[in-house]
Amino acid sequence: MSHDPLDAGPLHLVTSEDAERSSEAARLNETQLAEHVWVELLREGLTFDLLGLAPGPKLDFPEIEYRFDLKAKPTASGSDVLHLKPGQHLSGGKRTLPVVKGLIGLARDITNHFGDLEAVAWPASQSAIGRRFFESVA
Repeated sequence: MSHDPLDAGPLHLVTSEDAERSSEAARLNETQLAEHVWVELLREGLTFDLLGLAPGPKLDFPEIEYRFDLKAKPTASGSDVLHLKPGQHLSGGKRTLPVVKGLIGLARDITNHFGDLEAVAWPASQSAIGRRFFESVA
């Protein structure tokens, strides 16, 4: 983990209109802070953002049409969604081989870490893959 915003101290929002205000007035309240909850993960020199962690907001469940190594299609009921994506500085190269390999490797590591993880979803293809099959092909 290369960055946890909750360990960085209180967050402040400053705009040109807020320049005269005290830092107390610009401080985020708990609800606003929950919307900024993510961790930055480092793998092979690249950073990736992991969203959907508590106390942040729940993420929308992806639409799933195709499944691999799953007896039933995963549903939103009883499931929490984590979203792993390339860091903002990688946005121009998110389809390059090093970034995709890092993303898949990190997703495999997360799958190994969370024993009750049911599936890995790829929203762009509307597909989900069972954890064991994902681990073996990743």
